[in-house]
Amino acid sequence: MCSLYKNGWMAQYGLLFEFSISSYYVGQYQESLDACDQLLTMEDLPQGLRDQTSINRQYPLKKIEEEKASAAQASIAEQEQKAG
Repeated sequence: MCSLYKNGWMAQYGLLFEFSISSYYVGQYQESLDACDQLLTMEDLPQGLRDQTSINRQYPLKKIEEEKASAAQASIAEQEQKAG
């Protein structure tokens, strides 16, 4: 067995923490946000990782909000174009 998986913390929350970061950087913002939310529900998550996860959570949340706003603007512009 690989020594990486002998560390309980890696399987318990380490891989999910890395996934939350990696998914953000490849544009999978909802997956990143979901992973952060899942991490924050873990009672045994160390405080340092909890703090960093709370900070990291803001990044995909902002991108999701920007995408929603952009989609809404595009929809309005499309409706105006059809009406005009």
